[in-house]
Amino acid sequence: MAFLSDASGEEEVYVVPQDGSSAPEKITSGGHAFRYEPKWSPDNQRIAFSDKDGRVWVVTLSDRNTQEVAHSTEGEVRDYEWSPGGGYLAFSINDARRFSALYIWSVKENKLHRVTSGLFDENSPAWDPGGNYLYYLANHEFHPQLSQLEFDFATNRTRGIFVLALRKDVKNPFPMESDEVAIKKSEPRQRRR
Repeated sequence: MAFLSDASGEEEVYVVPQDGSSAPEKITSGGHAFRYEPKWSPDNQRIAFSDKDGRVWVVTLSDRNTQEVAHSTEGEVRDYEWSPGGGYLAFSINDARRFSALYIWSVKENKLHRVTSGLFDENSPAWDPGGNYLYYLANHEFHPQLSQLEFDFATNRTRGIFVLALRKDVKNPFPMESDEVAIKKSEPRQRRR
C-alpha cells in the first residue's frame, strides 16, 4: 500500500505491506509542495503522484529514484493513469487558454508525448485492458440554445466520451457500418393445380 504522510516534516510517499507485517517505509524525500494520490503501476515497479505545483512524479521502487515526468504551469495534474502493463502513464495538462490536452509518458523512452490536439478540453484518460486504446472525456460539441431563464445562450451536452487508437495497426473499435440493404431475388412461386 502507498500513502502520503508528513511524519518526517515534509509530505512524502510511504509504502507498507498490506498485511502490516512491517513498519511504513519512506521512499521519497525533498517534498516541498502538497502532494496528491500515489498510484502503483500494475507491475508494482513504480508509483506515480503529483503535487500542487503542477508536477507529475514517478518513483522507481528498486532504486528509490524520483523523477519529474511532466510540469503543468497552468494548474494541477490529478488524472494520471497507468497503462495495463505499467509501461506508460497518461494524464492531461492545461495550456495557457485553460484547455487541456492528453499526454503519455513512456517508461522505456523516458519521454513525454502529446497525443491530442488541445483544441478542446480533453482529460480523464482511461486505458482499455489490452492497452490498445485510450478513452477520455472531451468537450467537442457546441450547440448553443437560447436559455429561457437568462435570455442568453446556453449549451447542453457538450461533453462526450472519445477513444484514441494508440498504434496504427489497431482497428477502429467502432467501424463504419453500411446502411445499404441487399435485396435477394426470390424464385417465382409455382402454382398448385
